[in-house]
Amino acid sequence: MASVTFSSAVGGDGSTVTDDSNATTGLASGGHRVRFVPALTNTVNVAAFIVTKATAAAASAAAAAQSAIDAGNNAGVPLLNAFPVGAIYITAGNTNPSTWLGGTWALTAAGRALIGVGTLGTDTYAGGDTGGEARHTLTTSEMPSHSHGSATGGASVDHNHAGTTSADGQHSHTLNLNGYKYGAGIDVGRISTNDTGGLLNSITEGGSSIAEAGQHSHTFTTAGASADHAHAISAEGSGAAHENRMPYLAVYFWQRTA
Repeated sequence: MASVTFSSAVGGDGSTVTDDSNATTGLASGGHRVRFVPALTNTVNVAAFIVTKATAAAASAAAAAQSAIDAGNNAGVPLLNAFPVGAIYITAGNTNPSTWLGGTWALTAAGRALIGVGTLGTDTYAGGDTGGEARHTLTTSEMPSHSHGSATGGASVDHNHAGTTSADGQHSHTLNLNGYKYGAGIDVGRISTNDTGGLLNSITEGGSSIAEAGQHSHTFTTAGASADHAHAISAEGSGAAHENRMPYLAVYFWQRTA
């Protein structure tokens, strides 16, 4: 005698069906009318249960497979968490970090050094600000204060210089004469006590002075503007831009964007 138990664990109602001849319990002598239909119903229920479980098992298998794929693709996720969106990764190699860290990265700050956000002295830097120059040409206001050690000028104010020379120079010469006349002529000579010529008609003895004329002055005047003049100072330098960068090493700045 054979029997089948439809366990609730596999979708049945827990009943047992036998093939004995008892009309109320077996399949013989019309017992199938009593037991076969419930047995068939249990069989269908068990089949449905098996299908449901198989479907769930397949879904679980698919999920497990996707998890395995995701695990492989996101092997670097724990490390990626150390670089939130906006973080910058610096490297000397041109390899996008997304290939081994995940996430989305883009090169940034080409040709620029990094500077901290905040205020230093009178300068304030906000996130994302840019500035500075690789090369700079000095303006006049940026040049150090200096001089060239010379002065230039134009014509002086027109003016005169006037004056006179000293009046000194007045003088006289005194001439003493002793002489005598012979007839109508005059001979000048020394009077001699031994003169016995007998021809002396008269003797004039005394002194005579040359007049004091000679005092005089000289008047002079200078006039007109002094000569215009200038001193040329030659220019030096070419005005080219000068190097404004510190010694540097070029690297790659990768910034995470997503």
